Amino acid sequence: QAAQPHIKVILCTTTCVDLETQKAVEYGIYRSNADVAAYNEVMRKVAASECVGVHDLHGVSVAAASEGGLGEDGVHWTDDGARALGEAVATFLWSQNCSWSRVSASV
Repeated sequence: QAAQPHIKVILCTTTCVDLETQKAVEYGIYRSNADVAAYNEVMRKVAASECVGVHDLHGVSVAAASEGGLGEDGVHWTDDGARALGEAVATFLWSQNCSWSRVSASV
């Protein structure tokens, strides 16, 4: 950021997962929500030390997962889940006064 002061860096917390579903489908690489919490804690500390903004995508993902947005493997998102996460990120970026032309896209 020091070399490019006009660039705004924003990190998003890692999304939730479903360990039991991963095991049931034999996903192969198993991540738990405890892992996610640890990743997010470290990321928040780094963001704070570097004065970087943070978007709580994890919180959004928990809500999306509760509405059936988490996919069959317990890691990736359904179209509806991905749309919810994408809309949340876009809304957050607009709230941070990120400047670029607004593009409308349908998924």
